[in-house]
Amino acid sequence: FSNIDNYEMLTTIDIPAITDANCYYDKENQQKYSIFQIDRGETNMDDYIQENNFTQTEKGQLPDLMNAFHFSDPETPLPNEELLYVKKGSNRRASWYFILEKETARLWVKIDYSAHLINTGK
Repeated sequence: FSNIDNYEMLTTIDIPAITDANCYYDKENQQKYSIFQIDRGETNMDDYIQENNFTQTEKGQLPDLMNAFHFSDPETPLPNEELLYVKKGSNRRASWYFILEKETARLWVKIDYSAHLINTGK
């Protein structure tokens, strides 16, 4: 599994117990992509959503949401539009985008370090 502690310290969003993870780092664009399978036996999804201040999306937003991710693998599972929750944020180190599919307990995460590199001139 990827280093979940780094995700949590950077974003202040808890990533609960997981059963699987698929992670990719795009070095050229300084972006990290991950899909986590949350352990439903360990995590109450309603509590997780509330505790981490996720916001439910409106129907029809899925194409715009997924454009942020650029998944090129056709085998990558895409979320079901019915019950998606999002959380976005940024700090001086990076910006991030979380998409949570409540029904399947899948969590898509994108962390973008490129804005930080532009702002610092690196």
